[in-house]
Amino acid sequence: TAALAHVDPDGCLAAGVRSAVDAFIAEELRRHSPGSIDPYADVTPAPAVETAPRSCAELLALDPEDAYYIVGEQLEQRQASGSPLTPPQVLVLTLLHFDDEVQNGGASQFFLNGGAAEAARVMDALLKVGARKMAALFSQLDPQAHDSEAFARFDEAYYRHYERAPLSRAVGRYIHKHIRQ
Repeated sequence: TAALAHVDPDGCLAAGVRSAVDAFIAEELRRHSPGSIDPYADVTPAPAVETAPRSCAELLALDPEDAYYIVGEQLEQRQASGSPLTPPQVLVLTLLHFDDEVQNGGASQFFLNGGAAEAARVMDALLKVGARKMAALFSQLDPQAHDSEAFARFDEAYYRHYERAPLSRAVGRYIHKHIRQ
């Protein structure tokens, strides 16, 4: 606030920022029932889809990121039931697990939870969905080294890039292209 007062001595900008924050909070409270927002989550949860899409056309009508989360959940259930998965389905699950691990605990968590065995598959999947920047970042990691500084650099770059180009969006677009496979 002191820095803002230095730049904005008459308080107009500060009032505008305060107004924008108040409007944002009001909108979030309107969109989500009390208690539905996890204060420990990194992001506000997206509104739930009323019913899961039943057809390819319904999935194609969804935003790619919504399709990513819905299809990912369905594939996890399918995998848990022992049903066979197609190569595109395995690719989606590979990136879903990779992204979940990195989002929850960084690259170190991914590798500590068995990611070293999946590193080649993750790299291939990142390239196939067009996430070249994330693939370039991932290629700089040595899963055997357990280099905490390298992991921290990766995490910082991953999260920064994720703000502009979420992996979920790239995978969602891949799902839209390969929905029938």
